[in-house]
Amino acid sequence: MDNLAQATMEELLAVDEIGEKMADSLMAYFSKPEFLSLIDELKQYGLNMRYLGSEVGGKTELNAAFYGKTFVLTGKLEQMSRPEAKEKIEQRGGKVTGSVSRSTDVVVAGEAAGSKLKKAEELAIEIWNEARFMEALED
Repeated sequence: MDNLAQATMEELLAVDEIGEKMADSLMAYFSKPEFLSLIDELKQYGLNMRYLGSEVGGKTELNAAFYGKTFVLTGKLEQMSRPEAKEKIEQRGGKVTGSVSRSTDVVVAGEAAGSKLKKAEELAIEIWNEARFMEALED
């Protein structure tokens, strides 16, 4: 929070998905003494003001292959269950949904994948087999 409050216009504009309007709004908001006072008060109550990322065994594991992307799991995975795969994706900053749509970034297709795989192919969505998924988890 402190970094955000002290960021320059150039630093804000360098952040993906922050445009000029948003940067202007943030600059105006963080220039208000009453807001800064509120932040200080919340800190005194122990509210965490730092993004810590997802924690796995006490360490953050954000991963560019997963971060901010939407995944769909289909078919049978041999090396882990779907709930385990979902957890690993979320720990690395990704999101898992149950159906394929235009907002899906990657479909992980295990053995005997069916209609979800076919829809992903029709929509030209990136498809990973289990080996590719496991490789991305290791990066």
